[in-house]
Amino acid sequence: MPKRRPRKYIGNNGRRKSKTPQRRWHQGVYEVRNKDKYKGIKAPYYRSSWEKKFMMWCDNTSECLAWLSEDPKIKYRHPINGRVWNYHPDFLVKLTNGTDVWYEMIEIKPYKQTIPPKAVGRGRSRKLVESEQSTWAVNQAKWDAARHFCKQRNWKFRIMTEKDLK
Repeated sequence: MPKRRPRKYIGNNGRRKSKTPQRRWHQGVYEVRNKDKYKGIKAPYYRSSWEKKFMMWCDNTSECLAWLSEDPKIKYRHPINGRVWNYHPDFLVKLTNGTDVWYEMIEIKPYKQTIPPKAVGRGRSRKLVESEQSTWAVNQAKWDAARHFCKQRNWKFRIMTEKDLK
């Protein structure tokens, strides 16, 4: 009996598919150009093209005096399981407008995650709605902790979406 050849992974277009799954998001290590501005210990890692775009802005604009990625660590209580977790905001930046200097903590999220989820309805499964409600609740807990953290230090907290980064 002849040996069987291993089955090839064929996609819809008839081409051979990779055995390793493709990443859904644009991510990687950002190469800092102005090393005196970046105050982190490790190289910054972006998890979306929006984060990369913001890193490029921080690195290249004179309005940003210094920046950190995913620092500091903020403790928050998870609204679903009640445990204490650590939240790492996307960015901490030191900004200036020429006369004033201030700190801002920046979180970058898709716009859809910054508004309350819609209820179950036409074309919306219960599972999808529950997932969106869970994400919304966790994000609110993180952002409340971040606002409190920033208020104690007289910093600003801002959530940016793709609409802000255009």
